[in-house]
Amino acid sequence: MKKLGKFLMVGAIAAIAVAGTVGLTACGGSGYTGEYHYNNHDTEYGVKVKVEIEKNSENILLSTIKSVTIVNSDYVQLSPANEEWGWTEEMRQNYSSKEADLLKAYEGKGVMELANPTLVTTDSVGEPSAVADTDLLITGATQSSGRLLLAVQDAINDWAEANKEAILEATLGALGGIS
Repeated sequence: MKKLGKFLMVGAIAAIAVAGTVGLTACGGSGYTGEYHYNNHDTEYGVKVKVEIEKNSENILLSTIKSVTIVNSDYVQLSPANEEWGWTEEMRQNYSSKEADLLKAYEGKGVMELANPTLVTTDSVGEPSAVADTDLLITGATQSSGRLLLAVQDAINDWAEANKEAILEATLGALGGIS
């Protein structure tokens, strides 16, 4: 039973460690920055975000996203139109016109739910190819939507690191105090 308990505890903690994390920086208080980027076609694609987290004082595992804001960076977040690659100006406008709604869709989402590393599928260079949560996907803009979610996960990873003892305690409590 002890081995099972340790396995479950490690699994719970591992669920908050997200693949593709790069450069974590706490903003202080409840705000954390996260970023996700990769190089493809000699271009550094990515996005940087600030995530405000509403910490649940009764059960940290029930903490939620208060807001997500895109922060200025040198990354290409939204590719320029390139008809040769099948990416048109209309497709760019599709993302641009829905970006504010996409950012708002994160509000109230559970931090632990978003920490799931299977929410975004990436290819060998790190380019997002699928987003599992359709609330966090703009149809026709999977790469930009995926980059955003991966950057949010990076910020969540920083939050989890800052709160690891409380998360461990809550996880053990949820498992019935297995030691």
